[in-house]
Amino acid sequence: MKKAFTTILTFIIAIIGLTMTGCGDNGEMISIPDVTMGSEFEITLNAHGGTAYRWSYDISSLGVEYVSMDFVPQNDDVSWTGGGQVVYKFKAINEGDYKIKFKLSIPWESEPPIELKTYKIKVVAG
Repeated sequence: MKKAFTTILTFIIAIIGLTMTGCGDNGEMISIPDVTMGSEFEITLNAHGGTAYRWSYDISSLGVEYVSMDFVPQNDDVSWTGGGQVVYKFKAINEGDYKIKFKLSIPWESEPPIELKTYKIKVVAG
């Protein structure tokens, strides 16, 4: 009985910790190597399959545009849910410095995101 209580308490503390990481946190800042105008580049994030959490993004301006998004499963078992990665593909269309901000949250809830990542991109002439 004591072991079950300890397990439940540990789980609750972990959930609270995950929830608080999005509160007032600017998140992680990642720089991408220079991208040539007209070329495509990818950003890969951990998926949270089997949960309601989804990545969404916001691009700072019109210098970069969304192309596609693919899910790459962690293993080949199609009945297995969870894990894997989400691969976003973007195209550099104008020279300049840009940011793409990703947030991991449950889309239909107003709770703060549990994870934030900002990617800095410098688009250069070819």
